[in-house]
Amino acid sequence: MNKDKKKSSEEQISIISEGALIEGKVTHAGTLVIVGTVSGEVLADRVIIKDKGHLIGTVTCRALIMEAGGLLDGNSVYLKKDDNRLT
Repeated sequence: MNKDKKKSSEEQISIISEGALIEGKVTHAGTLVIVGTVSGEVLADRVIIKDKGHLIGTVTCRALIMEAGGLLDGNSVYLKKDDNRLT
């Protein structure tokens, strides 16, 4: 992967807003910010669960950040650097 492609994917940010409910699989090649609720499977480079965010299911990512009050009800799996599921 070239540096430009890697840099642009890391700068991509998607936000699941407060009050939103996503059910199913979410795949994002950047940062996923959860302020609402996700029920299912998440695959992303980086996941941030904010203080009002809820993730019910499995998160697979390279970095997981949880604020106080955020909820992860499920499993977390580390995505290794050489794993190319997001490319």
